[in-house]
Amino acid sequence: MYVELARSLGFSKVYIILVHLFRNAIVSVFFQSKKTMWFMLSNLFVLELMFNLPGIMLFLRDNLSPTIFLLTVLSFFLPMFIFYSLGEWLFLRRLRGKEVL
Repeated sequence: MYVELARSLGFSKVYIILVHLFRNAIVSVFFQSKKTMWFMLSNLFVLELMFNLPGIMLFLRDNLSPTIFLLTVLSFFLPMFIFYSLGEWLFLRRLRGKEVL
């Protein structure tokens, strides 16, 4: 009904999708993506073994040293941590300011 009302007001399909639907769905997609990322990382080793793909997990298994392990873990963790921290900070700032998403 929400989309039908927007169409009856004369908004284009692209405008409705980008402004109205995407704005309402992005919060749940963002918070669900955390679980999805952890699921994908936890299955990465198994997928590399199953499909014989020489990836980062097989490289770690073959060349396990503290320095390489630290660099690999930080290269996974730091970008995701910064992305999710900034996303949560912006989302919570909007809620505190009582802006409509």
